Amino acid sequence: MASPLHPPPTIWFDKFLLTQFLSNATLTAGHGYLRQGRVLRAELSEDGSVLEGTTRGSRPQPYQQSIRLQQDKKGQFRPVGLCTCPVSYNCKHVAAVLLCHAQQQPARLASAPSAITPAPAEPVLPPSIVSWLASFPGDAAASVAARRDQLLYLLDLTEAAPQPAALTVSPVVQALRKDGSAGTARPFRFHQLSTSPRYLTPADRAILRRLSDTAYAPRGIGADSDAADLLRSILSTGRARWAEPEGP
Repeated sequence: MASPLHPPPTIWFDKFLLTQFLSNATLTAGHGYLRQGRVLRAELSEDGSVLEGTTRGSRPQPYQQSIRLQQDKKGQFRPVGLCTCPVSYNCKHVAAVLLCHAQQQPARLASAPSAITPAPAEPVLPPSIVSWLASFPGDAAASVAARRDQLLYLLDLTEAAPQPAALTVSPVVQALRKDGSAGTARPFRFHQLSTSPRYLTPADRAILRRLSDTAYAPRGIGADSDAADLLRSILSTGRARWAEPEGP
């Protein structure tokens, strides 16, 4: 998995660099949104680590974007943009906000650092995403104390050239010890839905049925007919983690 940085580097992408990370179709659509004045907000956080955006899409409620930089296995920095639209990841709305930001920052782009050495640290999510995750209360339908296992949803980004990176969700079952502490985790197999394990809530069953339909899709959960709704449902369980059971 590509590791987030701490402290994260400043976002400084120009239009040329964006062509290396976003598809031509996505960038073209983003250019169109920018020209039409659909980007309502493109603001960089004080430390330069998160670019927050608001974009007017096809629905009455504008979509919100949160974009940060992530270093991949080759040491290259790439934009990781989450959006509240159905696509949810590095979509045309994210492209529009990045293009708007690039347009606003010519001086910064000219003096951008050629290399950044990250300090070793635990993976850190942007404050805006941490706050967003914390806003979901958790699934009150199931009591952890009454079960020996719990279902977790591991969110991650996967890359498979020539496809763009996709947001994926891997369900795992984590054993709970008698003292309530977490034990080992094992993959959840979708055929187990037919056996109705006790640790599954009604919400879990609905989520897992949708995840089973996108399990092998190159676009990850973006292949779902309403990916944003699916992601909200997962976060609402209070059992979503980033990349591993011990993740944030």
